[in-house]
Amino acid sequence: MIVAVFGATGFIGGRAVLELVHRGHHVRAFGRNRRQLEHLTALPNVETIDLAGPWQEALEGISAVLIALGTLDPNTMQAAHQD
Repeated sequence: MIVAVFGATGFIGGRAVLELVHRGHHVRAFGRNRRQLEHLTALPNVETIDLAGPWQEALEGISAVLIALGTLDPNTMQAAHQD
């Protein structure tokens, strides 16, 4: 199975990539920062996609999508963690 993981460089997305690889899946790891994606290239069956460039073609053949996106706005992040 080919799984697209959006937010692959974050806490949840990164751990999801590791678990998917451990279970034998091929992962297309999407992220905003090519440098942060580099450490994932050492994993077997992981293809990294930088969202700063063209990425739509990387969706071809995807069986499942995991979305683990966060926010860049610290005010939004703070509000999400308050009661």
